[in-house]
Amino acid sequence: MTYFAAMEALTRVTEERVDGVLTTVRDTTHEGLVAWMDDIRRQVTGWAALLNITTHTQQLLDAAASDPSQLAALPAQRAVRQTLSPVSIEDHLKGYFIVSPDNLILAASDPQEIGHPSLLAQYPQYYEDLFSAKGFVSIPLEYTNSGGQTEAVILAGAPIRATYGPIQAGLVFYVDPVVDFSRILQSGRLLNSGENLCCEREWPPGE
Repeated sequence: MTYFAAMEALTRVTEERVDGVLTTVRDTTHEGLVAWMDDIRRQVTGWAALLNITTHTQQLLDAAASDPSQLAALPAQRAVRQTLSPVSIEDHLKGYFIVSPDNLILAASDPQEIGHPSLLAQYPQYYEDLFSAKGFVSIPLEYTNSGGQTEAVILAGAPIRATYGPIQAGLVFYVDPVVDFSRILQSGRLLNSGENLCCEREWPPGE
């Protein structure tokens, strides 16, 4: 009886410790995800507020209203690309697009997307959040690029406001979930000793 009682007590203690470790990992991972989403949202909001973006977006909107087929050839495309291309080559970003209130892509890192509807038509909640001043960070979504390749992306969007305040368009980035999620999950991994490793790498970057 003493042996079985000891085994029962050991099993109970082990289960409690495992539950505690898993809870710590879950909480750490959740905190990392929340911090990451907040950081991405702040970054996209900052890029969308750049004067070079707001000014040239208005030019693209004016052109789209008259002849959308000419969008890709406008000088404003180069100005937008020069501003956003250095951002979109970061290791966790796959590209960007600027979308009008009627879901037309005004500018994009992939020129073949310009003048076509964005994939936000498939996700009305994100579209609504983008044009209601909230902005959004999506769950991982399936995206087929202009080359026909399907990949997983996270969309992060923020409204682009005109100088006088109203929302004129939206800036959306394609975020690579593999790069960022692996970093976040890394922060919740277990050491051999069972400790939670939360400080191996600075996250979010720059904080």
